[in-house]
Amino acid sequence: MSSGLRQVPFWGALLLLILLPLAMGGGELWALPVSLAWCLCLYLCWGLSALGASRQVPQLRVHWLCALPLGIIVAGAIQCWPNARLVEGLSPGALGHWRRLDAIGLTDVVPSLSIAPDLTRRYCLYALVVLLLMVLLISYCRSHFHVVFTALAIALAVVVQALVAYYPFFSGKALFYWQADIEPDILFGAFLNRNHFGFMLGMGALLMLGLIFAAMHSRQRVLAKSSNRAHKRFMMMIIPLVVAWFFVQVSQVFSLSRGAFMGTVPVALVLVCVWLFRPHGYMRSRQRGSRQNLLMAAGVVLCALIIALPEALPRLSERYERLVNDQIVTKDTRFVLWRESLPMLRDYWLSGIGMGNYAQVMTQYESDYTPMSLPNNAHNDWLELMLEVGVPTALALYALFALFLLLSFRRLRRQEDSILRWIGFGAFAALVMGMIHELVDYSLRAPANGLIYAALMVLVLACSRSYPRRPSSSRRRSELEGAAVAVPWSQRAILLLAACLSLLALPAVHRRVVGSVLHVKIIEIMARQGRAREKRYPLLKNEYRHLVGLSSRILELTPGVGEVLRRRAICLNHLAFLTWEDDAESIVMANHYSEQAIDANHAACRRYPIDGRFHQAHAVIHENAGWCAQKYDEETIATAYEQALAAYPHYAPMVRDVASAYVRSSQRLAYRPERQALAAQHKARAIVLFQEYLNLVPWQAKHILADLWELDPQASQLMALMPANFYAQRALYRFFMQKELYQEALQPLSNVDALNRVELSERDIRRLSPSERREYLERSRDDTGLWIAGEQLVLYAVLGRWAEHSESWTRYRQEIAAKEARGLARAQMQRKKGQVRLAEASLSNLARELPFAYETRLALAEIYVGLGRWQDVAAVLALFVYEQAPIDNALMIRALELMEQMVPIEKPGEFNKYRFVQAALKLRINEGSQTINTRQLAECMKEFAALAAWNAANSERAWIQRHLLDLYVGRAHELLGDVAAAAAAYRRGLEVSSQNLWLRQRLAALPAPHGEADELSAFVASLVPSRHYFGNDLCLLGYSAWPEKVQQLHSSAEITHAWLCLDDIDEDRSVLLSFHNNGGRIFSDNYNFLHEERPMVSWRVGELWLQERSYRPLLLAYQQSGGHMWSDGVVVSEITMRSMNRRHARRYGGSPRACVPVFAFALQRD
Repeated sequence: MSSGLRQVPFWGALLLLILLPLAMGGGELWALPVSLAWCLCLYLCWGLSALGASRQVPQLRVHWLCALPLGIIVAGAIQCWPNARLVEGLSPGALGHWRRLDAIGLTDVVPSLSIAPDLTRRYCLYALVVLLLMVLLISYCRSHFHVVFTALAIALAVVVQALVAYYPFFSGKALFYWQADIEPDILFGAFLNRNHFGFMLGMGALLMLGLIFAAMHSRQRVLAKSSNRAHKRFMMMIIPLVVAWFFVQVSQVFSLSRGAFMGTVPVALVLVCVWLFRPHGYMRSRQRGSRQNLLMAAGVVLCALIIALPEALPRLSERYERLVNDQIVTKDTRFVLWRESLPMLRDYWLSGIGMGNYAQVMTQYESDYTPMSLPNNAHNDWLELMLEVGVPTALALYALFALFLLLSFRRLRRQEDSILRWIGFGAFAALVMGMIHELVDYSLRAPANGLIYAALMVLVLACSRSYPRRPSSSRRRSELEGAAVAVPWSQRAILLLAACLSLLALPAVHRRVVGSVLHVKIIEIMARQGRAREKRYPLLKNEYRHLVGLSSRILELTPGVGEVLRRRAICLNHLAFLTWEDDAESIVMANHYSEQAIDANHAACRRYPIDGRFHQAHAVIHENAGWCAQKYDEETIATAYEQALAAYPHYAPMVRDVASAYVRSSQRLAYRPERQALAAQHKARAIVLFQEYLNLVPWQAKHILADLWELDPQASQLMALMPANFYAQRALYRFFMQKELYQEALQPLSNVDALNRVELSERDIRRLSPSERREYLERSRDDTGLWIAGEQLVLYAVLGRWAEHSESWTRYRQEIAAKEARGLARAQMQRKKGQVRLAEASLSNLARELPFAYETRLALAEIYVGLGRWQDVAAVLALFVYEQAPIDNALMIRALELMEQMVPIEKPGEFNKYRFVQAALKLRINEGSQTINTRQLAECMKEFAALAAWNAANSERAWIQRHLLDLYVGRAHELLGDVAAAAAAYRRGLEVSSQNLWLRQRLAALPAPHGEADELSAFVASLVPSRHYFGNDLCLLGYSAWPEKVQQLHSSAEITHAWLCLDDIDEDRSVLLSFHNNGGRIFSDNYNFLHEERPMVSWRVGELWLQERSYRPLLLAYQQSGGHMWSDGVVVSEITMRSMNRRHARRYGGSPRACVPVFAFALQRD
């Protein structure tokens, strides 16, 4: 039994290195207790193996290197010791933080040096696991076998992480539940932080390089006729190790961790140089050949990279660009964090703030550089450790580590065993890489990386030793090994003591494991509830009861866990709110739950005296308790919120929450005449906080405008509070539009227009959130100017200021042209790169989205000409002849030249649209020229006649737009001066398309007696002009509404829409109408033309269709709004369209946005 148990601790430690990082990478609460329990079980097996008669039980050895984790444990224990005199003498700043609890009635708390003892204990547990693992590996790694297998186990752990990373990369789904929100196209492994994953891969890659060099040196020894079997076995690992190294290095690149990659590459280059220029030893005559082989292998890898990089580099470049735009912590942010951490180092230089407490205290020192995020780490582990344990302790630990590295390097250089030497150099390089990377990150805070790093330190220590040469005889070898590792009874007694201590500690550790698992379950359920917004209250009530029961079970197992107490208080608070009903029994139960919530949160605040989350929960619980008891203690609630704000003074969400709390307090106090003075104070405090919020994050102004309006419903007051920021002014404009303050909305829209031309500074860009940073970058290079011009059109139309509307329409056309130019430049770059299909898709979307996109259609036609798609050329250039407005002759000449480059293929039984477009272009060019080419016009008329004859002969397959033949024949006759023939042609066209506005306008424009009065054009002129384009094929030409005012509940309103077809419509659409006033949406409607047997796909170019809708607005508002009676004011209709094709359901927005006033409510009240 003892002989079997003696190797269990070693293999168990290697299994810990391989498997447990898969859970530790997620930062799970149960990972550290499980790893501690695992280590205790290994020590128990080790001690039990000492009971047998075997003499080969490894002795328990401790190296002075173990002082590193031991020093952290001792420092953490001192920091967690509650002693007021010690804190007062060593850390007055920490004492001041603990004294904050006096404000919420907790005056009996005994302070400690650590600001958050729970976090310090967690780091002590982490250091204890590292210490136990180091002692075990130091004791077992006393032979080549154990050293090599330890190195291979670390390499295997890294390869497993890399393999795990590719599952979400290829499947698009997270493998671990804690990675549900990460991006699948960036490699994370089992981590939540890609930099931690890249750090682990960097350590593994450098160790693999050492293993590769050791294997290559073994190959040289074998070629030199060495009889050592270890070299022969190790030589066979070259190819697997090279493949694994290449795989790990590629995975590190795809993790997009710049710090890890930049830390790995220089250290790897130094290691390779050491290998290439190592001193001459064995195989002098063969070194040249081996180096040639190495250079050949490097050449093969280089060729593979040259083949792969052209395809991979664009994707990597795109991902890095998106990553830089999305990341919150950047190079500049790190410098700011380090600079702002120096005052904290000055205040806590002697004893530190406590292990793991950087995020707790840094909120008191940070500026408003990152107002939407809290600093969790310093992104510099060297600096953060000094802050947490104090300068003296940190310097002692750094000196100890530097001494270890210096002594180890000297011993590795003198190491005669080549395998141990190169494995040791690889592990040493990994340690150096970690030191460099920790200057800009905190990857060792991840327990998985900490365990690997500790194992690498033991590996360097083991490789720097000298071991006796193993004899060839297996029998003699076993005798010598047994003699070498004979364990004295004193050592056996120590191992038995360690086993007994492990056995005694296992029950407590088991309770901690169970409590941590239950805690994770609570976190998951609460997160899932946060995502599910539409649950029934009884279900929520039962779930909260379940969560309270789980928290009670956890506190029985591990009393006094601050995070558990806080979550228990939150659950009890929700339970109190859901329990309250208008009866005595439920009120008593709700008050009971509220009292329990207050007690639980008080206990939690004792563990975290300056954590803003705990003080905010304290305030919310007191506010909810006041609601349950129908008696608010406003002073206590305000004090609790101020404590939360003092903890996070520059955190914008906290500022907004506290300001909103003051708004609610002022609303409650407004009904108490005796407390009007306090209500005024709270209202003034809310305004001050909202103004501070706007200064911190002006791009988030939309979230507080409703509260500001509630405090002071004056447009001038809001405009005075808004900072000169694009996003703030845009939010104010949209708020005024929602409130139908159209006249007041002119000023913020003008400010938006002016600020759109102002570039943000680098500091302001870094302060934006990832989504806001993307929006700014898109705004700076895209169509915000087009949106502004469109909103000006909407606003002037609502105000009835048609002169300004016409001026804005000119600007709108200019902005469309600017957007088109940007799209064309982007498509041109794609064509230069050979991405023709991508350029075609970009241009097609641009042509579909923008009206008047003539240049886009010409560029798209050039692509189709190059591809030989003549039918698509005709389709894309048809707009030049469908459009009746004047078009620049130069554009039409270019279109004609493109068409003349191709010869259309005649297909029997098919109308040749290509010939029509070509002939119509020639006619339009003649119209725009000063001279008329009569010969060309005659050819065009001949072509039109031939096409008309084909239509007459093939009536069942006639072209749907055949009326355009008569239109252009009439225009040709007008050019030739034959007015009668032109009128006859137009009348023939009207026989095909009686509702055609263009034919009617042309006919009406002819001189008498040939012209006819056009009633349809007169009706269109009576409409309110709108000109909203829904794609390039449909336009809302105008609308009418009658009556102007709706005064009674059953009064009717008639609305007429005039739709004009501009191009071939390829799908039917439904029209969506939303009617709203200053209170929001009041009712909605939708219609389509299929019900009236007028499908849009059968509409002809130039046809005008009128759609009349009748409503009872007040009645609909009453029915669809739950009986709420709306106030007087203008009612605005917003119009959009949606495809009736169920496959893609494309939505069409108006260009400009179709938002028009239709009528007004003028209620008659008794």
